[in-house]
Amino acid sequence: MIIDEAQVMSKFWIEILETWFKTKRIYAFCDETQVFSYEESISNDDLARILNIDQKNIYTLTLNLRSPKPVFKRLEEALPSTYQQFSPRPDDNESLTEIVDFRPEVRLFEILEDLMSKGINKNDIAVVYVDNLPAFPSYIKEYKDRMSYLYREHLMDQINIDKILDKISQKYENFLKYEWLEKSINEPVFIGKFRGLEAPVVIVYAGNSVDTKKIACSYARSTTHCIAIYSISAFLRRQKDVDFLNVVLRNSPDIQKAVDEIWPFTKLINLKRISAEHHIYWNKYWGGWFIWNEELIDPVLEYLWLSHFLNKSKLPSYIVNTNNERWSVKKVLYEPSINDYTHVHKKLEWCYRCNRWTLHETEINVQWCIECNEEFGDEFDENNLKDLDFHEDIINNPRSYKKDDFKNLPIFITLIGMYKKLSREDRSYIASIYDDLESMDDPTKFAFRIGIGLILLKIKPGDPITTEEILEKWAQWFPEIVIDDSKKTSFIRPSISKWIKKGLIKKPNKNSSNVYIRLDYNDQDQELA
Repeated sequence: MIIDEAQVMSKFWIEILETWFKTKRIYAFCDETQVFSYEESISNDDLARILNIDQKNIYTLTLNLRSPKPVFKRLEEALPSTYQQFSPRPDDNESLTEIVDFRPEVRLFEILEDLMSKGINKNDIAVVYVDNLPAFPSYIKEYKDRMSYLYREHLMDQINIDKILDKISQKYENFLKYEWLEKSINEPVFIGKFRGLEAPVVIVYAGNSVDTKKIACSYARSTTHCIAIYSISAFLRRQKDVDFLNVVLRNSPDIQKAVDEIWPFTKLINLKRISAEHHIYWNKYWGGWFIWNEELIDPVLEYLWLSHFLNKSKLPSYIVNTNNERWSVKKVLYEPSINDYTHVHKKLEWCYRCNRWTLHETEINVQWCIECNEEFGDEFDENNLKDLDFHEDIINNPRSYKKDDFKNLPIFITLIGMYKKLSREDRSYIASIYDDLESMDDPTKFAFRIGIGLILLKIKPGDPITTEEILEKWAQWFPEIVIDDSKKTSFIRPSISKWIKKGLIKKPNKNSSNVYIRLDYNDQDQELA
């Protein structure tokens, strides 16, 4: 019996096969590097043990004849092995092509058109996708037909349908022309179904994938020419341990240059830094305050400054988060009609028309740039920074000022000053609520959360404090915000509950409602109520 791709067999099946063929010869061929994350697997050692294979009957193939030399080198660097491998094939730099683009599906069809024009047989070309099937022009056409169907069935109004169809046409205006080419090529195949097979020309549609093993396995399918197409976003979203993408960057100056030209994205969206004290900017294109999570050295401090500008100016703020797969932009805006703050979510994506990073709207899985042919930004008004120099100086040099100078300071300036006086340990503890900051949509709520935390830190561990004492301290330290009954319900109680959960205070007993005991937040063994 011959077992191919044995590395993805389960131990259970190997044991069953060994029982069935106990008196027969069993040959197992395997490659431990070609196991995908969703598959069961078995190690070489377990395979040899179950099949009772002597060490002298284990053969390691070290001669690579299939892959072009540049592909072999790329695989060797990305997936180093414990034994030395060798490729006798000559160097041929044209046998490996690696491409990045914001619209990899368009580049795929440009390459297919070029290969077909050179007379390469379609059966010599394999399009292998790593994770997501590339979009085809017919898919876009089918989607537009479905939109029309939804309108006819009264599931959507015509205005929304027309808007979505128009945005689809704009985004794919140079893509739909390739519909004729679909009939001239073979269907793309998922790498999980193409492992062990090969083709003279393999187009690896990597897209946004960062899966080293699947990308490497796809490269290894080519015998003559490997063409890899990546979304440039994959290199921006890559993690430090994503070996294959880092190897590609090290060996591809053109890709590194393309990445450097657009990243970090902040150099392409017309930002004015407000002060060297913090990473708050004015975004001219968006007409509002701007903050990027990856730049934040001290998130609490930065959010306090952002809340100060937002609270003072009532102009919108944009909070950009690129830590997750889908880069989000939260727009926080003061609404005078309801005397409160609201927020909406947008996406940060590259717009090939604007040739820069822009805000994108999403509706029914369709994304489009909302800045194309629109001007909704504003020039920066220096009046928004009135008293900024004074506020920064009084925070950094408090001893240079008299007691009266601290009266009537805006609440966030007071909070910043108190926060900066904390020990490094206490600041680190306050910053532990950073995960909650990204969901904070109201500067007033944020002020209460931090302010009450600062009040509680002033209490010695073991000492009690009542709700009334907290309110007295608040009135003394932060007179700008007067606490009425509605604020007690909306801000005070949720903030106290948050610090109970964080282990800063506890109730002395379950029946206690207005008395709390200050805890030592470093004592992990203390019992919380």
